[in-house]
Amino acid sequence: MFAYITNALAQARKINGTLCMAFQKISQVKELGIDKAKSLIGNLSQVIIYPTKDTDELIECGVPLSDSEINFLHNTNMRARQVLVKNIVTNASAFIEIDLKKDL
Repeated sequence: MFAYITNALAQARKINGTLCMAFQKISQVKELGIDKAKSLIGNLSQVIIYPTKDTDELIECGVPLSDSEINFLHNTNMRARQVLVKNIVTNASAFIEIDLKKDL
């Protein structure tokens, strides 16, 4: 299954396609083993990360995080409806508010 997923990700990127994957915790990816987790993350172009204290695991699995990104993830309330959008390819990031209840 892992080989199929990483191959699909690689093929999609070659044709400027995208795939969406979701995990509740990075530990689900880490269970594949560190090498496979890094390979999987390395084939992603973007990740959306909700506030978490698991930044060491994210880094270990190949998600590069700056000090300000770690600070955001550690100190933002889980109910704040804010996420970190991280571009794995360019290392760029943005802190995004995703509260759909607010008036526009």
